[in-house]
Amino acid sequence: MTVEMNLLLSKDDIMPHRKKTTKSKRGHLNILLLGHDDDEAALINSFLKDKGLKFSLKRVKTLKDFTSALHQFNPSIIIADLAMSKFNGLKALIYLRKHDINVPLIVVTKQQIENAAVRCMKEGASDFIISKSLTRLPNSIFNSIKAAERKMQTNISETRLLMNYELYEHFLKIMGEIDIGLLIVNAETKEFIFVNETFCKICRYTAAEIFNFSSLSNLIAGKNRESFEAEMAKILKHNNPINIFNAIILRKDNKKINVEFTARRSFMNNRVLIISIIKEVTETLSKRLMKKLIDEASHENEKRYRSLIEGVKDYAIFMLDSDWRIISWNAGAERIVGYKEKEIILKNFSVFFPKNREDSIDPIDLLKKARNDKHVETELQLIKKDGNKFWASLTITRLNDKDLIAGTFSIIIRDLTKNKISEELLHEQETQLRSLAKHLQEAREEEKLRIARELHDEFSQMLTVLRMDLTVLSRTISKTISEPIQRNSLLEKISSIAELLESTIRSSRRIITELRPAVLDELGLYTAIQWQAQEFETRTGIRCKIIKLLYDINLDKHTSTAIFRILQEGLTNVAKHSAATNVVINLKVIDHKLLLELKDNGRGIDKNKLRSPTSTGLLGIRERVMALNGSFEIHSDIGDGTRLLIYVPYKQEEKL
Repeated sequence: MTVEMNLLLSKDDIMPHRKKTTKSKRGHLNILLLGHDDDEAALINSFLKDKGLKFSLKRVKTLKDFTSALHQFNPSIIIADLAMSKFNGLKALIYLRKHDINVPLIVVTKQQIENAAVRCMKEGASDFIISKSLTRLPNSIFNSIKAAERKMQTNISETRLLMNYELYEHFLKIMGEIDIGLLIVNAETKEFIFVNETFCKICRYTAAEIFNFSSLSNLIAGKNRESFEAEMAKILKHNNPINIFNAIILRKDNKKINVEFTARRSFMNNRVLIISIIKEVTETLSKRLMKKLIDEASHENEKRYRSLIEGVKDYAIFMLDSDWRIISWNAGAERIVGYKEKEIILKNFSVFFPKNREDSIDPIDLLKKARNDKHVETELQLIKKDGNKFWASLTITRLNDKDLIAGTFSIIIRDLTKNKISEELLHEQETQLRSLAKHLQEAREEEKLRIARELHDEFSQMLTVLRMDLTVLSRTISKTISEPIQRNSLLEKISSIAELLESTIRSSRRIITELRPAVLDELGLYTAIQWQAQEFETRTGIRCKIIKLLYDINLDKHTSTAIFRILQEGLTNVAKHSAATNVVINLKVIDHKLLLELKDNGRGIDKNKLRSPTSTGLLGIRERVMALNGSFEIHSDIGDGTRLLIYVPYKQEEKL
């Protein structure tokens, strides 16, 4: 209801009551004083000045003056008395709640009236203070303003969550419309997660039919499945996250088609994914086939050799003489580079290389290397006839006289432009997925923070009011019930309820701390790590040592949160799996990188399990590290403990 009401109010209705709460910690405060006499007002004014607060003070006594001051004075905090009967602090609380005005109000009065205190807290008072005990007033002012700020942030957090889901839907829409086949599968369960329309057209199945398959391998032609699964398995190795290979798909109409897979391993939401781009390809001559053709052609006449070579259109195939001039040219070369045979014959091989070779390979160096090593393969950028650059796979082979008398080198060029575009697209998609994972991670943290603040500001306050009600009820029973047995029985029940209430309060504090430790926001990452280490040692009995920092480390909010969560997950793994008795935590900066080191003396991890990307509960850590553009290492042997190293880019945040 609050969100809808605020949207119906005008900007002028909302902003005067909320602008000033953003400077609660160090800025200038506007304090509105309601109902106090001259002596009390002077006492409050003098006390706050002695405490070093910077503020402007305005006094009002009537409802008219109060509403006018809300719009014109823009109060940061209201301090009200209960003495006045026409318009006092209690009536001001009712007015603020009725008009949805988010300005905190503290009741400061001469006499403590328990029923009135309970009523004020129920109506939304931030605190209730007796004027004889003003020492609590400065901290109460700042805590009340901060609570009001948190309430304002709730709507912002909800809006951010909606934006993250819209980003995800937009990503799916774009991926569904591209003209290259795209699919995403779960690496562990082999189940389909996403297929786009182009892939459905390639295999002639609908998306619903594809999702009914238990595994991607079911779409592969029978004899080709074993080699296909072997190629997919390579992607799961730690040092080989991408693989490009051919496979044969059995379409719905039972026709077999040759496709090219560009598959890459990725991580998201504690899952290992395989993202694949699929292109339908025609039958082409591989480099090994070309070499076989050349070997066979050495036993035939030159005319037959030329007819074979000239028929190949997917590769540029030509020869160079001893002076590195072009002496043959096929249809594939004309299609790829753009020169006709009569334009290119007897031109030097260097015509395909940029004139400015500072950033490219020298053709003379390549040919010399081929002369010495007999065979050279490389990927580089070459120049077409129209001057445009393109990525190419270049193979140079030195020929013996007995093979082909006319030439010294054979050249095979394959246009890699589409492959490079596919790689760039795949990289862009992985970047988008990583960005989406980061947004969702931040959204989860924002939601945890929002829930923790709601529990602290609303639920904890209700529990406090309930505890005050029990105290009042206990005193009332003691005064009004004279019969001892009945009185003692009621007091025992109230005592039991009070114990249960205290247990509930402790539980709520523990839940709030687990959702979002306040020490992380208030005192920073290093102090939060100290607190977490002490809590871990108390809870598990595992001795936890922190290597002292040589200087402060200042990080932005999201990075600090991610590092802290990584530490929590690492300690959880130690407690669950290591059987360790000691843990050492080290946080330091090395070469513009922040290093978090977690080392234990436990049983260690088997190397075979370490190679699996789904093992030992490391997916959550991996996902958070990737979102920070960082990296991590694990060093472990059976019986020799485990050492986890987290590296993230470090740029010190300037202190305000």
